[in-house]
Amino acid sequence: MPKRKAVVPIHREKVTRYNVFAQAAIQRHREAHILLEDGGYIGAIYLGGYVIECYLKYLICERYNVIHLDDWESEVEQKTGIRPQATSARGHFLEVLLDYAGLAGLLRRNAKAYAAFQIVNQWHVGLRYYPSTTFRRNAERFLEAVELTRRWLLTQTFKWKGRR
Repeated sequence: MPKRKAVVPIHREKVTRYNVFAQAAIQRHREAHILLEDGGYIGAIYLGGYVIECYLKYLICERYNVIHLDDWESEVEQKTGIRPQATSARGHFLEVLLDYAGLAGLLRRNAKAYAAFQIVNQWHVGLRYYPSTTFRRNAERFLEAVELTRRWLLTQTFKWKGRR
C-alpha cells in the first residue's frame, strides 16, 4: 500500500518556536478578517483571540531571548522552582501571557490600548464550541480591539531590541 501524504501538517520539532508564533499570528489575523467578511462572526472572534495569544507568546520569547517557549519555562522553573504555564491550558489566558511578557504595567499606562485589551481579554478557547452566531458589529468591535492591541504589542518588541 502506498504511503499517503499527510493532510494535516505534522510538527517534528517543538511547535513553540518563537518565529512560528509570529507567523501564526499574521495568518490568523488574515483568516479572522476573511471569516468576518464571509459572515463567520464567532469564528472571526475565535481566531482574533489567537492573534493576540500568538503575539504575546512571541514577545515572551523575544523578551527572554529564547527560541522555544518551553525553554523559557524550564529556565524559570530552574531559578524559582515554579514552572510558568505558558504552554499549558493556562497559556490561553491572555492576561497571564501579558504578565509573563512583562507588559501588564506598560499596557495599563496606555488608556486606549488597555481598553482594547479589556475587550480582547474576554476571549476564550471555548468559543470553538459556540454553536450560534453573533452580530457582525460585535465581531467588528472585537477585531478592532484586536487590531489596536496587536499594534501596541508590536511597538513593544522594538523596545527590547539590542537589550539582550
